[in-house]
Amino acid sequence: FKDGEIVKGITYAPYKSSASHFYVIPEDPASNNISMLIERHATEGIFSPEQYAELQEREKNQYIAKHHPDKHVEGELEGDFFFKQHDYEKALKVYKKAFEEDSENPKLKKKLVAAIYNIGAGHIHRHDYANAMRCMNKILVLQPDHEKALRKSRKLQEILEKRARHRARHADQKMS
Repeated sequence: FKDGEIVKGITYAPYKSSASHFYVIPEDPASNNISMLIERHATEGIFSPEQYAELQEREKNQYIAKHHPDKHVEGELEGDFFFKQHDYEKALKVYKKAFEEDSENPKLKKKLVAAIYNIGAGHIHRHDYANAMRCMNKILVLQPDHEKALRKSRKLQEILEKRARHRARHADQKMS
């Protein structure tokens, strides 16, 4: 989409490039959308999975060539590319590998923490509080004084405890 969002999925009906809109079933199992009506004018491009992989590889290589790899740990630029694309899972994977090779690099550690934080924020957005809490805990292992992660983990703990109390009360009511 023009706002940077990327949706992967399949169309209900055979895709017609001349149609002004079409329906897509999102591929993401964590999505809260069963289907989406896509207005063509809101999209930047529509690609097959193969076309998108080629485009992303080309854009990644251009991004890496444009920046100065001599100032970065190997793989760090690739992580930066995925981070800018809001693909925090891929960024995290690349940053983790680079961090294993250079765990004393504070800039790389900050990027690793930022990727984990954004993944956690995505879990919060989807109301997946247990996985969000796991992300915040990972951050606090890497950086115990991370203010945002400390605040989020306290709030998440409250939510998880409240849910547990609610489930326990509900279970007690069923047994009565």
